[in-house]
Amino acid sequence: MTDYFRSVSVRVTEPVRGRFYWAIVENLGVATKFNELATAAAHFDTWEAARQAGVAELRRREPELWGTPSASRAPDAG
Repeated sequence: MTDYFRSVSVRVTEPVRGRFYWAIVENLGVATKFNELATAAAHFDTWEAARQAGVAELRRREPELWGTPSASRAPDAG
C-alpha cells in the first residue's frame, strides 16, 4: 500500500442554461484549487446525463488515474 492519495471527482456545470458539461477534476490540496484532467467535448441536455457520462469516463480512465504516480511524487520503493 502506498501513502500516495489523489482526490479526483466528476463535476457537472451548466455554463449556459440547459447545457450541461462534465469535468474530471483533481483537488490540488487547497479547497479552491483544481486541475481539470478531462472535460466533455459536447454538452448534455440534463445534469444526470452529464453526470453519468462523466462517471463512465472516470471509470474508463481509472487505470491511468490510479496507476503509479510520477517518480517525483512516488514513495521510495527501496
